[in-house]
Amino acid sequence: MELKDEEERYVEGLGVRKLTVYEFKHDGGTELVYVDSGTLWPVMVTYKDDIFGFRIDLNIVETNIPGLKRR
Repeated sequence: MELKDEEERYVEGLGVRKLTVYEFKHDGGTELVYVDSGTLWPVMVTYKDDIFGFRIDLNIVETNIPGLKRR
């Protein structure tokens, strides 16, 4: 695991959030985990496959976490 970046990014349903991005590299792919800097909860995960060339984005769509309520 490697800290890649800190950035402000629009998260659908949550608005613009300050995120810490962690990168996990392994054989055949890379995972990016976007963690909300205020709540320390992951709000997005991106998986990039280097062998078959696809990408999957997983986004939080509903939450009961007070700091991540829709804005």
